[in-house]
Amino acid sequence: MRRPAFPIVSAVLPAVLVVVLGSGAAVAQDVPEAEASADSALVAVQPSRPEPRARDLRIGREARGSLDARDATDDQGRAYEPWRLRLAAGQRVVIDLISEDFDTRVAIGRGTGADFEVLGENDDGPDGTDSRLTFTAPEAGDYLVRAGAFAEASGRYTLTVDEAPPPPTAEPIAVGETRDGVLEDGDARDDLGNRHDLWRLRLIEGQRVAVSLSAGEFDAYLVAGRDGTSGLEDVVEDDDGAGEGTNSRLSITPEAAGDWLIHARGLSAEALGPYELRVESIAPDPEPVALTAADGVVQGEISEGDATGDGGRRFDAYRVTGAEGRRMRAIMRSGDFDSYLEIGEAGEAFTPLAGDDDGLGEGTDSRLDFTFPTDGDYILRASPLSSSEEGLYSLELLDRGLPPAAGSILVGATVRGALDEDSATNDMNAAYDDYAVRLEAGQKLRLTMVSNAFDAYLAIARAEETEAIFMPLASDDDGLSDTHSLIEITIEEGGDYVIRAAALAAGQTGDYVLTVEAAD
Repeated sequence: MRRPAFPIVSAVLPAVLVVVLGSGAAVAQDVPEAEASADSALVAVQPSRPEPRARDLRIGREARGSLDARDATDDQGRAYEPWRLRLAAGQRVVIDLISEDFDTRVAIGRGTGADFEVLGENDDGPDGTDSRLTFTAPEAGDYLVRAGAFAEASGRYTLTVDEAPPPPTAEPIAVGETRDGVLEDGDARDDLGNRHDLWRLRLIEGQRVAVSLSAGEFDAYLVAGRDGTSGLEDVVEDDDGAGEGTNSRLSITPEAAGDWLIHARGLSAEALGPYELRVESIAPDPEPVALTAADGVVQGEISEGDATGDGGRRFDAYRVTGAEGRRMRAIMRSGDFDSYLEIGEAGEAFTPLAGDDDGLGEGTDSRLDFTFPTDGDYILRASPLSSSEEGLYSLELLDRGLPPAAGSILVGATVRGALDEDSATNDMNAAYDDYAVRLEAGQKLRLTMVSNAFDAYLAIARAEETEAIFMPLASDDDGLSDTHSLIEITIEEGGDYVIRAAALAAGQTGDYVLTVEAAD
């Protein structure tokens, strides 16, 4: 299922229409705190050209403008024009920026020029390249709206501001309740035009609940967030209920007592029809069973009474102890369900560090390779891929020791190597060998990797970019043929580099030939 963007109370997406409060105390942001952080809201924008005097913008009247090379630009070089809008405290408006010439960006905030603070922005309203922003004024005063482009662009635009419909009244729902609802033509719509119903759920600190939305006539989509002073906070969302197709399920564990708002809607703006909303308590996590490589293959069963995770999957928990830098491999097999493995640090709240559902390449069995980042205890969860599945499984833990040290290679050399079960693996569980090489600035290289046993993947990165995560300067998997790789590169900066010879997919092993040669 395709996950759409979901601006919740007030859109805070990268946009170029901005409303600014002219003076006074700092204004609370009318957007979810998590979204504001992710989109860098409340950040001063430094225009590279002077900002002209703002023209007046009136509610219910259409304004027209044109962007060109003479307009003010933000710190990313995108042109915009400022408009002044006067609002009362609590006044809720919807701002539309439309253009046939460019992809628009609208924002609202306070201040001018280098002192501009973004309070809300949007660049992808209901029609894709047009922008729609819903905004509630935190206090009375003049706001500045910036009408601009998503990227460098010019052309004509139309800007309108209208009174926004009030948000829907939230119906109460309690833990343990199941409520029926209907999405229909008269329902309130969010900023992207999706019909939705709003439900209010009161929770106490640490109370774990699962919220499920099921519908027979549309693809269900759930969004929940803490009811904060500036909109939804701690937002969680789901559209497929851990493999349940068109139904949705999410879990909530509040850090403090308070109200949560639940948006029940469809995946598309056209969703209509009846639905069922359910809130259930989640049982505490079970005490994990200690597991070591010496235990061999252990047997387990996923059944109806097991604890469930955030995606609604039932699971069994195992405690494994790791040493920094050492590697482990967990293999889970089941004839009853499609298996899924996750590992995370031991603690009060489980946060997965890695997961796998088909690392053995056999469709339904899992193989999770993991390198321990620090000494300590970790929790391994064994579960079905879908929240509705249960049955028997086997689990085996293997100690793979320290990763192999990188080899070395010289320009002009050819290496014959082999990937096998002991090779290092990346985050996709694909095996690889690394080769260190020192290169000079301006060197032109031709790298080739050939294998008749697997689909080859070749990459090169600066050595310092491989310590935490491998960040290739160039990579290829079929430049020489469908299964052989080719990279031609000119080195811009001299220093130490790493060439990675890898399999394209998990479970692939065999011989290969790597050649590093000077290019003309």
